[in-house]
Amino acid sequence: VIDACAKAGDLTVATTWWQIMVSSGLQPNRISYNTMLNACARARDAKKAEWWIQKMGASGLRPCLISYSTVIDAWSKSGNLAKAESWFEKMVAAGQRP
Repeated sequence: VIDACAKAGDLTVATTWWQIMVSSGLQPNRISYNTMLNACARARDAKKAEWWIQKMGASGLRPCLISYSTVIDAWSKSGNLAKAESWFEKMVAAGQRP
């Protein structure tokens, strides 16, 4: 359901389903986080994408190439190429190769 919301660019409903998932006792995984990052990118909310990737790292999950690429996409869609480039540099520094 979160993925359907992400594809529709509905970050609010995706977040609601995330909360339902977590409150039901389900443990988010890398795919769950990447889906939320995708919802942010489609909603053009790059700041929220940054928040989710940081939350992902804080949860003990290492962001992957898809995670970083999606944050880069969010900043690109928001028109902030400097931030997109900054996240590209973070991706490379983290050992992820494009």
